[in-house]
Parts: sequence; structure tokens; C-alpha cells
Amino acid sequence: MSSVIDSLVEILDNYYYPEGESRSMYAVLGPVNVILKEFRRLRDVDDQKITGIAGIAYRSIEQANPKGVYPEAAVKLQEVVKRMAQEAPLYNRRELKAYLKNIRYGVYLRKMISKYEYIEKKKQKEKEE
Repeated sequence: MSSVIDSLVEILDNYYYPEGESRSMYAVLGPVNVILKEFRRLRDVDDQKITGIAGIAYRSIEQANPKGVYPEAAVKLQEVVKRMAQEAPLYNRRELKAYLKNIRYGVYLRKMISKYEYIEKKKQKEKEE
């Protein structure tokens, strides 16, 4: 699971730049919410559904990104969705819900830690000047 979390955090760090400052979980997670929502609804996941889920998540990045479009983000999204689809059948319905919840909160925690580390570095730099 940590590789899924790592991959999702990397995607958010490199390709998801929503406008404004927000600490709401929904805003911080952006396209991750889309992926998790789709996995909660699906029973069987095939290649077509993997591509569709990645496409919806990519659209979410595209809409929130004032810096442009990143085709490599689409490839990375498809890879992580495929990895999740391979892991999902290992869980029954209740375990899958817990798996997705752990991903959601794991990604959120990592994003908030990095956000606060960035703020602290910025404050430290301002003090030095």
C-alpha cells in the first residue's frame, strides 16, 4: 500500500497545483478523491475501467492546474490505478473500504506534513533575511 501512497503523493507534488490555499481534505487530495470514489463503487476492474478512472482523475488535475497540462501525469495515474486494481481483489468489501481509507488518510497526512515543512522553511528563510 505504501507504494500506492508514495505514487499518489508524487503525482500530487509534481502535477497538481490548485489555485489558492486550502487545508480541506477534498482540496488537498484533488484527483485522489476521484480515484478512491471510483474504486468504492466498482466490483470488477478491467483495462477499460482503469483507463477511465485514470482519465477522470487526470481531468481533475487539468481543471485545477493553472500551470498547464502534463501528459506524463496521465501515464503515472494509469500506472497507480492499475496497481490499485491488482491489489483490490485481495480484499473483501469491508477490507477494501479500510484499504481505501488508509490510502486517503495516508496521502493527506503526507501532503500536510510536506506543506507545513515548506511553510517552516519559508519562515526560517524570511528570518534569515
